[in-house]
Parts: sequence; structure tokens; C-alpha cells
Amino acid sequence: MAQGAYTLRRVFVPAIRPVMVAGIPVTGAARSLVDCASEASFLQALPMFDSAIRRGVDMDEVRAVCRGMRADCTAVERALRYANGKCENGGESMTYGVTVLSGFAVPEFQVEFRTADRTFRVDFLWRLHDGRIIVLEYDGMRKYSDPSMAGRRSVKQVVGAQLNRDQTLRTLGVTTVLHCDYDDVVAQKPLVRMLSEVGVPWVGRPW
Repeated sequence: MAQGAYTLRRVFVPAIRPVMVAGIPVTGAARSLVDCASEASFLQALPMFDSAIRRGVDMDEVRAVCRGMRADCTAVERALRYANGKCENGGESMTYGVTVLSGFAVPEFQVEFRTADRTFRVDFLWRLHDGRIIVLEYDGMRKYSDPSMAGRRSVKQVVGAQLNRDQTLRTLGVTTVLHCDYDDVVAQKPLVRMLSEVGVPWVGRPW
């Protein structure tokens, strides 16, 4: 590790009841979320909150921690407002976060489409007033490079399966299927551009 690659920051907490993890005293989940959201960006905090919700952390406990602090909890409140635990991984949460920050309407999550013998679940979906249905899928690059994720299929087979899936979704009523990857999300502009070009509703930036 290069010297200076990480900076250790200490936060003084005068009175707090720690929890034990592997024999080590640490702050509880709710307090940890508050501390992380206070220091991290919205895009960094949202995956943490989504993950915590999926693991059963009570967000009312997070709110209670905020009420007991003499500190600005605006960043925590923003994360609480949008976190819902429906995104299945950090990449999806960040994708959702970019749509929020960019002013797009909040999508539906994990909507299922069924054929006679299969069920297809999409990451994000918008239903437009003119009847169009737009789907956005977050594609982690591991599905192309990790054999365990690809089911031992080649990249060509994975891509072919994706194209077939997209076509099936269109036959089930989806108008447009978009795909983004981690680079699109981190850069933000490519994702914003593709959503704008197909007419995903824009409702205004949240702050």
C-alpha cells in the first residue's frame, strides 16, 4: 500500500454503547450509518443504507440517533428519504442515486414480467403518460468476465442471452431497454444522456 493512500479520521463520541463484533467493540449499525452519511457523498451513502435495510436494520433507529445528536443530519435525512432496500447491490443503488441527483422521476424497482415458462425481473422501470415503458438495467462487468457469474458461458453467449432477454421484454410491452455499467454510473453524464434521450421524466433536482 502506498504511503498516504488512506487517511485515518477520528470522531470523538462522549457517550455511546458499543456492540461487539468478533470480539471488537464497534458502533452499532444505526450510529455507523449516521457517521458514514455525515462524511460521505449521497452516492456513497445510499448503497450503505440500502444494504442496511436489506439486512434488517431499523431506519427508525437511525432517525433516533440523529435526534439525539447536536449535529446537522441533513445528509442522513437525504439518504433516509431515498433508501428503500430494493436495489440488490451497490451498483444498482449508485445508479438509482444518479437518477435522483440528476432530477429524474423515481423509478419502480424489480418489476417482474412473465411468460408461460419464465419470469424476468428488471432493475428500474418508468411508465410514461403516453403509454411507453422504459427499462434500465445495471450490468455489472463481472457477468462478462467471471465464469461463476456467467454460468460458464462465453462473452458471446452472455451477450446473446441479454439480447434475447431484451427482445422478450419488448414483446411483453416494454418500449425501450437501456443498459448501463459502472463506468456510466461513476461518470454520470453517459447515464444522464441515455435517460434524457429516451424521455425518462424529469421532475427537478432534489436539492
